[in-house]
Amino acid sequence: MSEPRVDNDTAPNRVACQELIRRDDEHIFLLFLKGVFWMKKTITDYRNDLSTAEKQLEQATHRIERLEQKIKYRESFSRKERAHRLIIRGAILEQYFPELKELSEPEISEVFHYIVKDELHQVLKEAITHVRRELLN
Repeated sequence: MSEPRVDNDTAPNRVACQELIRRDDEHIFLLFLKGVFWMKKTITDYRNDLSTAEKQLEQATHRIERLEQKIKYRESFSRKERAHRLIIRGAILEQYFPELKELSEPEISEVFHYIVKDELHQVLKEAITHVRRELLN
């Protein structure tokens, strides 16, 4: 068998040799180029590639779902912490001001809106400063 002819003008660095081999009654052409072969794919090869790509897509989809669940889980901590804090503070307010239990939410809002405008706002600030100083000492 003679050496295959390489036409450098039309296909530089192309075929050094061609082989025809039989596999599962399908013809596969192997073109060798600098030790790396290029294969003319068959339908079976394309189906295998499709199957592999579908598996990779499914894995990526599951990974996205897991990451979204992690984000929701982490965000739920901050929501739960806030809800817990609000419940505790509401209970403390009701402990010192039992009259608040009888009021509706809009009424409570108006009461505190009125208090903030009043000089009690300044008294509250001073009390907070005093308590913080005592806790540090």
